[in-house]
Amino acid sequence: MKTNPTDVLRGGDFSIVHGGHGSTVQGGDQSTVHGGDRSTLQGGDRSALYGGDGSKFKAGERSSFIGSYWKYGRKEVIKVYVGERGIKANTWYRFENGVFTEIVDN
Repeated sequence: MKTNPTDVLRGGDFSIVHGGHGSTVQGGDQSTVHGGDRSTLQGGDRSALYGGDGSKFKAGERSSFIGSYWKYGRKEVIKVYVGERGIKANTWYRFENGVFTEIVDN
């Protein structure tokens, strides 16, 4: 099934939501949200967001971001936690080449 790039996959609290490359995926509190490269991922408090290179991440308190990208022919994974190392809750970040960077203008 081919989806429109403007389609959004949404889940409520405690949901598990998966999207492919370029997807927009949202989950509520304590959700697990997956997207491929160049995806837009959003979760509530205590959520886990998994995305590929070029993806955007935003989540609430006590959440984690897991980004993956290719380096030297193998898949690398970087994990950060909201509230640590300058990562703020309810703030957009872009993941590129292994680095999470705050997006000033979304």
